[in-house]
Amino acid sequence: MTGVRSRRSLVRPRPLMPRDTAGKGGDTGGHRHPGRELRHVQATPDQSEAKESTVTTCGRRLVIWLWLVAVAVLGSAHPLGVQVSVPNVESAQQAVFDGLDKLDRLGAYVVGEDGERLGRLSRGSGSDCLGNEFGAGSEHRSNSPFNPFGKYGSPFRSTSAFNDMASDPPKILVEKDGDVYTVGLLTTNRLARTRGQRINPYIVRAWLKAK
Repeated sequence: MTGVRSRRSLVRPRPLMPRDTAGKGGDTGGHRHPGRELRHVQATPDQSEAKESTVTTCGRRLVIWLWLVAVAVLGSAHPLGVQVSVPNVESAQQAVFDGLDKLDRLGAYVVGEDGERLGRLSRGSGSDCLGNEFGAGSEHRSNSPFNPFGKYGSPFRSTSAFNDMASDPPKILVEKDGDVYTVGLLTTNRLARTRGQRINPYIVRAWLKAK
């Protein structure tokens, strides 16, 4: 039987094909390796969690960095890094006092609704100065705007400087070259009708005492 080849020896072995070729051209007949597919499914959540963890860490670092910058910038103004904007009341008060000083130099005076002269708007010591607590500025003088029981100082009289509803409060006038000019009203009534200013008597009294 020499020289006769066996059929079995002539059969070439079939090449082995990968059983899972998904992602390289499609399915090859549904032959997939269960273990390989399971490992692929389990790896996807881990990668997503890793990405989310990285993003969260970067976000936290950014927030901490911004907080440190805010503390560094604002910490010198306030221990907690908070600034509060407040009005400059002192400057506003000084501006009002300066205006009253100018009226004093112009010789301004206060008169009642009936034309009675109540005193000069002055810090002087003269008997007709409202700054004189023993003269025109006395709380015991009947026609003083600072008499809480008088015609021009009671909170219940329509002619009073301290009545918030006064209809005829005292006026502040200035004389120059024989002419009389109306500066405004001495009143706490913010709605009082006047072509001039509404000057608060509490401010005037504070100015008179701040000598």
